[in-house]
Amino acid sequence: LGVRQDFFEAALWFRQAADRNVPEAQYNLALAYEVGRGVGKDERAAQRWYRSAAASGYARARYNLALMLEEGRGSAADLAAAAELYRAAAQQNFAAAQNNLGILLAEGRGVAANPAEAYAWLALAVENGSKPTGRDLVAHQLSAVRREEGDATLTRLRAQLGLATPTP
Repeated sequence: LGVRQDFFEAALWFRQAADRNVPEAQYNLALAYEVGRGVGKDERAAQRWYRSAAASGYARARYNLALMLEEGRGSAADLAAAAELYRAAAQQNFAAAQNNLGILLAEGRGVAANPAEAYAWLALAVENGSKPTGRDLVAHQLSAVRREEGDATLTRLRAQLGLATPTP
């Protein structure tokens, strides 16, 4: 804003702040490496900087690193690690991570399949602005008992995250 856009210069500033353990800068530098904006595309470097920001609790970094691990970009695929990172970001009320964790739980990828918990995370993601497609697909596959279990899990998750129950 107020200057000519320069991705290379931005990456230099991000690097200085990232080296000083600023999680937002580590995230932005990782993103630059992931897409090759201002620096050469380097998915291994992207993962390294996402890991640094994720270790500081930065939800977006946890989510982006999980995506890379799920897809095997920058390293071998690691669905269990991706699920852990999605869960950590989901517990920070990050909707995209809640959605992706729900999908992994529904499909049993990287974690044991748990349709009731999947439904709860997907429902929470919808409450946070995600599309309802995944939640609705899982809901149609649940028995009445499993749906009650999912609703109870959703209530517990809302309480853990300090969220109010939405009004219909």
